[in-house]
Amino acid sequence: MNYNLLKGAIAAKGFTQADLAAKIGISPTSLSYKMNGLKEWKSMELKAIKNVLELDDATFVSIFFADNVE
Repeated sequence: MNYNLLKGAIAAKGFTQADLAAKIGISPTSLSYKMNGLKEWKSMELKAIKNVLELDDATFVSIFFADNVE
């Protein structure tokens, strides 16, 4: 996962991590753990993030399927 790209996408929408967590239905702590690779993402969370942040397919893949980029 590319942590920096995700943080950038969150900021580009004018959201905080807490805002994103609320919009996808998880706690800010869970979001932080997932962003830092301490917990696994659920597919429904990934879909929700893609929709909330309005990510195109290429950006979505770059964020979530990068090889351990932090």
